Amino acid sequence: MTDYPDLETVIAWHIAHNFYPSLPGAAVECGVKAVELCNDGDYEEPVLLPSGRTLPAQDIVDDLKLWDLVDYEED
Repeated sequence: MTDYPDLETVIAWHIAHNFYPSLPGAAVECGVKAVELCNDGDYEEPVLLPSGRTLPAQDIVDDLKLWDLVDYEED
């Protein structure tokens, strides 16, 4: 059996290595929340950003390029 990293670890790695300039660490928390909401089918549910604004979960998943993690299974 393969041990897979948790969703937060995967998103933190993705954000640290796939964006230039790199995104702030707060993007990890928003990304995790957005992926979890999308996995529950709540694509339009607002996610609070560090700036105080909100965006629908699917917009955050789009912006952070996280669609490959929707339906991500943690073991």
